[in-house]
Amino acid sequence: MIERAARHLAIRIKNADPDHTASLAVLEYALTILINMSLIAGVTLLVGWWTGKPAPAAEALLDFALLRLFSGGFHFRSSAACSAATILLCAAIPFLAPWAEVHPAAIHLLCLILLLLFAPRLDHRTAMPKTFYPLLKCLSLAVVAANFFFQSPVAELAFLAQCLTILPLGRR
Repeated sequence: MIERAARHLAIRIKNADPDHTASLAVLEYALTILINMSLIAGVTLLVGWWTGKPAPAAEALLDFALLRLFSGGFHFRSSAACSAATILLCAAIPFLAPWAEVHPAAIHLLCLILLLLFAPRLDHRTAMPKTFYPLLKCLSLAVVAANFFFQSPVAELAFLAQCLTILPLGRR
């Protein structure tokens, strides 16, 4: 669905100015990412507003995305599956936050251990040289460690969810 819309838009852009645009594949890839991120943000915020928790939903989305930027993680085969999973996760976290208040230190410690052991988990197609992996691990740890000061249960659960995506389970 998302890939099809991105392909359609890429073809229209390429046809509008064939000499001054990137290749069709590059346009399609960039549009897929843009549509996917816009859909996730828009629907998550809409669900957050509808459930009366727009700020916690936005916080969950931002915390999850920030840690994912540095730690990497599992990728679904389709953008639609990625969108659906991320929306469900970020919309559910505000309702699960009271649970995180019960054992915040345990969740925090688990996140730090998982990051130490498995971060970063980058896609095999990444252009990032492996020499940067220690820096990405340190940045991941710093993001999670910052919550020692903020003590946000929403951030704690978003970080836990993201940390679970770096576990080496299933296909790589």
